[in-house]
Amino acid sequence: MYNVIEPVNRYKHNKTLLLASAKQELLYNNIHHDDTDRLKELGTKFLRTVENGVTGAIYRGHNPEFNEENRKLGNDWPGACGHTMVGFVRLNNIKTVIEDTLARSVPGDFMELGVWRGGSCIYAAAVYLTLGVQRNIYVFDAFEPISGYGESSDYLAVSLDQIKQNFDNYGLLESNIIFRKGLFESTLKEFASEYPQTKLAILRMDSNFYDPHMHSFYYVLPFVQTGGYLIFDDIVSHPAVAAAWRDFQAWHGLAYELIQLDHHSAYVQITAPVVPDFSRWS
Repeated sequence: MYNVIEPVNRYKHNKTLLLASAKQELLYNNIHHDDTDRLKELGTKFLRTVENGVTGAIYRGHNPEFNEENRKLGNDWPGACGHTMVGFVRLNNIKTVIEDTLARSVPGDFMELGVWRGGSCIYAAAVYLTLGVQRNIYVFDAFEPISGYGESSDYLAVSLDQIKQNFDNYGLLESNIIFRKGLFESTLKEFASEYPQTKLAILRMDSNFYDPHMHSFYYVLPFVQTGGYLIFDDIVSHPAVAAAWRDFQAWHGLAYELIQLDHHSAYVQITAPVVPDFSRWS
């Protein structure tokens, strides 16, 4: 097994300086709007750096286990070198739907349910920053081991403090990054009750199992605005997720066709408000 700790420590300081410098100049240009071309160039470089950081691709050439095709499609786990299992294809999808919802003035924030090390949310925050737009980024997770993951439960469990540190390492731990700790069976209902006026432009789900997804459909999906997006991280590769979506659609007369991204992920664009029928599930 390749020991990534030494190169991680060696490059972490330089990566943090690069991100901080790019963010500082990016914010300056966003405020002053004095050089549109320079702003776009900085945004592109900043996003590329964040993308390479969260996927672990920033260590190309230093990690012999790195596989470009696997990282592109999210077919591997990036070990200690990355902050997301999501590959380049799914990250690009996040960027695309953010840009699209903003271009069409779809109101609302970004929410991810199930975040592992926080990489997808970190990337979403970076996209909004480069576009000069502030939206809330809701980061929901148990932030502790979940028994359903079996032998992988400890590896997949990342503490809330570590997630916050990961955001901070990219210079993106701001007041609009909102964390919610706990199992979705309780946190989503509580959130919906506490914040009934919430609007979401993008809802991204990555919780692997039937019941957490059903809770998400009933308590959070109704917040997604018309023209917004629902993204499934693993509906193609996880039958339980596909079954939950199939049942929810059948119970509510929905007929959304999934747009597949890779061997795991797919998404839909919400074309009308979702009004849950609680008589079908409790």
